[in-house]
Amino acid sequence: MKSILTLILATFLLIPLQAQEKVYTVDNLPKVHLQNKMQYVCNPAGILSQAACDTIDTMLHALEQQTGIETVVAIVPSIGDMECFDF
Repeated sequence: MKSILTLILATFLLIPLQAQEKVYTVDNLPKVHLQNKMQYVCNPAGILSQAACDTIDTMLHALEQQTGIETVVAIVPSIGDMECFDF
């Protein structure tokens, strides 16, 4: 569980280092988990490798199976002026 949180926090810290690109909102993000129940990572800008996404998907699927907690991770280059907690 700690490794999942560490990965998610590290991702949020790396987002500002990415080049400024499209600003994403909740409304324009692909709803990947609704399209495929085994997919938990929304990575529309391709920031993470497919292998990294697959690893996170596997971890989050196991978390959901063990605890019932459903989590989706969005990796985007920018959310504009929004606060990440409001996102």
